[in-house]
Amino acid sequence: MASNENARSRKSGGTVSAIRKTAHGLGGAVSSETVIDLIQRLGLLDLAVDKVRTRLEQADIDELLDEMTDYLRRNPEVVVVLLGTITVAAGMIVYLERADRWRNWREDDEAEEAAPQRPRATVNNARRRAS
Repeated sequence: MASNENARSRKSGGTVSAIRKTAHGLGGAVSSETVIDLIQRLGLLDLAVDKVRTRLEQADIDELLDEMTDYLRRNPEVVVVLLGTITVAAGMIVYLERADRWRNWREDDEAEEAAPQRPRATVNNARRRAS
């Protein structure tokens, strides 16, 4: 039965799926970093990159853009969701940047207040010390 599963994974070009099955068989104790490291050590990364590169070279960009435009015309709600997502993401970036600046500004003020300040050396202070 195990050889049948391996044959199926080879048919589908599923070296990665075989690794996933192995990771699943280990109870999910294998992290994604371990899987990526294993793929690199086995030299499978070059195979995957070559396959992706050939798929990209075969793709017709103009046809792909036309298909995307047609899809967006048929489904205008997707455009609304995309614009909403971009707006929320931009707002979050601005908010987090301002919050970070505010936090740094307050920390700088607190650090200045906490530092003990020596009295300025003036003529009157020098006379008081001398007497």
